[in-house]
Amino acid sequence: MMMDDYYEGSSSFNSLKDRLLEEIRAKCGATVSNRMIRLSEPVYAEISVGVYAELMGTDKSFETQNIIRESIEAFLDPISGGTGAGWDIGRLPTERQIGMMLSSIKCDAFIRRYVVTARYVDKKGTHECELEKLAANPFVIGVSGTHTVHMQFV
Repeated sequence: MMMDDYYEGSSSFNSLKDRLLEEIRAKCGATVSNRMIRLSEPVYAEISVGVYAELMGTDKSFETQNIIRESIEAFLDPISGGTGAGWDIGRLPTERQIGMMLSSIKCDAFIRRYVVTARYVDKKGTHECELEKLAANPFVIGVSGTHTVHMQFV
């Protein structure tokens, strides 16, 4: 279960977890045993994008960088991103989807290439890898990481 305030940490989830479990148990009655219910937070995978773009002149470089960065953050938002309905837990955006989003941004820059990485923390520690190499996990959800926009002026 993902809380609306996921970006502030696990405190709100932890404070509601026991009450939610009791509510679920009460509604299920004898049809579901305690061992059948697993209520946990998703594994948050921070998706970071490095963009390499070309821009004619320097007068709009700051504005263009912000447009690209904000577009990435909006697309990766787990609650409202993607096509506007957010991302389901267990489903990550693909590099191809990110590339299509980048090519649809209305700005003065031409995006030459981009690199996408994912970083997540689990019981075994912190892991960082290419997005496509992130193992399928039904409990993972992508969140916006750190994005860099490198501009080359032509």
